[in-house]
Amino acid sequence: MLLGFLVLWSLLQTVVIIALVVGAWWVIRGVLDIVEGASGAAVDRGLNIALGVISVVAGAIVLLQPQLSLKVFAIVLGVWMVLYGVILVISSILLKPQPKPVAAPGKLPSARDAILTCGLPRRNRLRRSSCDAA
Repeated sequence: MLLGFLVLWSLLQTVVIIALVVGAWWVIRGVLDIVEGASGAAVDRGLNIALGVISVVAGAIVLLQPQLSLKVFAIVLGVWMVLYGVILVISSILLKPQPKPVAAPGKLPSARDAILTCGLPRRNRLRRSSCDAA
């Protein structure tokens, strides 16, 4: 309840505190990754050390400049959302629905093909579909 009042009282301070917690987490996680990579227990030692260094640097930047980090995060998130929307629109235009499998003329479809094409039979249907026998 107290946290809710804090968020309502000062939203900017709350967001800055959350950024500081995330920055501290990145520094701690980065140090742990560096220690794990240096200990030789992990198979991908170089990757652990590299990611640990990146995490420590990013965490330090967030801790030293939380408001600037939040602005950069907002810009990156906005660009990502716009690009994601453009990709969804383009993919919906370019991708066409796949045709349903059809049996060869004179050949009855297998049960698998019938289920894939028409779905499982339902009881008490009011209308007939094109898949129903005549």
